[in-house]
Amino acid sequence: MWLPCRFLIEAIDKKNSKIAFDFIISSFQSLGIPIILQVDNALEFRGSNRYPRSFGCFIRLCLLLGVEVLFIPPKSPWRNGNVENFNGLLEKLLMNTQKFTEFAQVKAEIPAFLEFCNERHVHKPLKYLTSKEFREQHQDHIRLLDKFFYQPKKKKLPISDGKVSFIRRIGKNGQVGILTEKFDIDKDLAHEYVYATIFTADEVLQVFHNKEQIKEFEFKLPK
Repeated sequence: MWLPCRFLIEAIDKKNSKIAFDFIISSFQSLGIPIILQVDNALEFRGSNRYPRSFGCFIRLCLLLGVEVLFIPPKSPWRNGNVENFNGLLEKLLMNTQKFTEFAQVKAEIPAFLEFCNERHVHKPLKYLTSKEFREQHQDHIRLLDKFFYQPKKKKLPISDGKVSFIRRIGKNGQVGILTEKFDIDKDLAHEYVYATIFTADEVLQVFHNKEQIKEFEFKLPK
């Protein structure tokens, strides 16, 4: 069961893989460990363009915890509708309500904003319950990461058995891009979307169209 019903944000003045790595640990400890984690295609999530099959620490951590990482199509922010809706709420209720001249001011306002979003703001999809009320009714479905979870050094994380997936649109040449590589699918399916999954245990990439597998490629991973 997926519970997109509690918010967690952190004000930062820079972006890198270490920050993403640390934040995902704290979010799993606070929000719970999902079955699938949907993200955009930022390098902080993917890893290195130079060594794309090695996977970054973000992916490796998710695989270690049994989470399937799902990358949305590039330049498709509407695919992360919940995130975009929350961004609108953040802009309306916080960023547009006062003038911020220092980063520290924004950081100081975050706790109160989160308290409002999680404990006082009701949501129509949740039958007009607050996030807190909804989660209290579904505690049995939430798997929190232990607060004493040992944070392994990111360079020593293994590539665990699991799945890394991508929603991709087939180009007019019949190819899709996965990480930095191109794979031939079918010119007759040009402009259609596919769901492509790397199964790390078997080192294969399987491509699905309308839930039917249409291609499989060998996908060797670094040892």
